[in-house]
Parts: sequence; C-alpha cells; structure tokens
Amino acid sequence: MRKHSVNQEKINFLWGKKEVLEVFEGIKDFNMKKRKETYFAKIDKLSDLDFLKDANIVKHATLEDVDRIIELNNQIEEFSNTPSIRESLIKNLENKSGRVYYIEEDEKMVSKAQTSAENSLSAMIVGVCTHPSYRNKGYATLCVGKISYDILKEGKTLCLFYYNPDAGRIYKRLGFYDIGIWSMYKKG
Repeated sequence: MRKHSVNQEKINFLWGKKEVLEVFEGIKDFNMKKRKETYFAKIDKLSDLDFLKDANIVKHATLEDVDRIIELNNQIEEFSNTPSIRESLIKNLENKSGRVYYIEEDEKMVSKAQTSAENSLSAMIVGVCTHPSYRNKGYATLCVGKISYDILKEGKTLCLFYYNPDAGRIYKRLGFYDIGIWSMYKKG
C-alpha cells in the first residue's frame, strides 16, 4: 500500500466541503488545523421574496459610497478591513463582480449586504451587517432580501456562507436552505 503525503509548502489555507476535507486529516504530515466551519446555503425561488420587490428604503451603492461602506464595516467587531479592501471594493463595483445594497438612517449607512464573485450565472452574498446601534429593526433582512430578489430575477444562482445562528435564521426566513457544511483549515 502506497503512503500518501502532501507538499504543503505553498498552501496556507484549505477550504471546502467538510466531508471531503476530513480525508486530509488522515494523511501523514498534514499540519493544518481546522479553523472554522460554516454552513453553505442557497435560495432557488424568487417567489419567496416577492414582498421585497418594492423595498424602497434599500438603496444600491455606487462608487461614491465606498468610504461609507468601509466606515460601516469598521463598526462590526467580526469584520476586518485589510489595507486593500478599498481597492477591492472599487474594483468589484466597477467591473460588476459585486454590488452593495444598504439602508441609511440619520444620514449614515447602518446596514448592508453585498455580493462577491458575481458573474453572468451566479453570485455569493457576503458582508451582511448592521451597525450595533441599529440592530433588531429588520434592516439586514431587507438588505439580503432585496439583493437576493434582484439577483434571482436576473436568472442567477445565489448562495452564501454563514456561521452565526442569528444570521442563519434571517436567511432561512427568506427562503435560503442549507446544502452543506464547509470547513476551513489554516497552516500551523
């Protein structure tokens, strides 16, 4: 029987479906530690979101909103803004590989949902958040719902990852359902 080994010199992260990645744990010299697990969810039915088609308080961000998006991210404990976040956000908005929907109150952005890896067939929801002072008003639900409605109306497949049970309840109320658990391993 041949023994397997993995050359991990250039691998810092390994991310994928839980049951597939667990196989690596049995390989000799596998020196990555499980960092976290997230649920992988998707939504199929536009009709589940019909009530959101006219959600007038949800706005579509433009390049002029980039600094306000970053300012909101800075208020969220579990978010980390890397130095390249501004450039990445601008690039995603310019080339339409991402969009941001938001709600403002008191003339500041207080809740948002955005997409990443958006293309002609699919999109992934990321960066859902609400400023701590404006939570429990349904703003995140409206942002996720409206962005989901618009993306599904375009005929695209829509998915997201989550690990926060409170967020999971929001997504499930909108019609998302879990399709798997994903694990992330980090070198070390």
